[in-house]
Amino acid sequence: GSQNNSTVRMALFGCGGRGTGVAESFTEHTSAQYVALGDLFQAQTEKAKQTLDKASAKAGKAEIDSSKLFFGPDSLDKLCASKEIDAIHIATPPYFHPTHFAKAAASGKHIYLEKPVAIDVPGARGVIATGEKVGTKASIAVGFQLRHATPYVQLRERLQKGQIGDIVCGLSHYYATQAADRKDWDNSTADERRLRNWIHDKVLSGDILVEQNIHLIDFNNWILGAHPVKVSGTCGRKGRTD
Repeated sequence: GSQNNSTVRMALFGCGGRGTGVAESFTEHTSAQYVALGDLFQAQTEKAKQTLDKASAKAGKAEIDSSKLFFGPDSLDKLCASKEIDAIHIATPPYFHPTHFAKAAASGKHIYLEKPVAIDVPGARGVIATGEKVGTKASIAVGFQLRHATPYVQLRERLQKGQIGDIVCGLSHYYATQAADRKDWDNSTADERRLRNWIHDKVLSGDILVEQNIHLIDFNNWILGAHPVKVSGTCGRKGRTD
């Protein structure tokens, strides 16, 4: 949302992952207006434009100008330099989040950073340090949308008021379908195939526990108002063999 319900002009950076779906939701349910797109690959920006233009039409908002589709290694620089953009929505592979977040923060724009903020502890600490430098000069949000979903907010409020009782044990599950098929991307280099299939790449994504289950870890931390003191785990590959 935004103060006084004024339009927030946003740019989506990283159009080949999950961010486009979030951008659709912002377009339909908030005052946000996506005015620019950026990605390493041109086709990704064009595809995202089609998706967001449909969402904009439903919300009575303008289409994204084709001249505001930026692609290539310097696309983030162009978004940061644009005076027509208020906020940058970073939806690139998690491996790059700390670097992209730091660059966007240096531009002085507001930022919505998709989860996870990084794939490892050093990266997460770097994001925290960048956020501390920004301070109150700009708004920063991380894609933990469960914290803003009405049922979850009400559950937490009831727990805090003692309406359900003291928590002595909890069991939570996160069910999700496969996010994307792994594609061959014929005539592409090995590096390009990794980038395009980043959800299936342990290094670029942080693996399924970090890239997807981080929602549930964050939710439990939020509900309990604390962090784990000890962790153990078991796993299997019957459902996700990829």
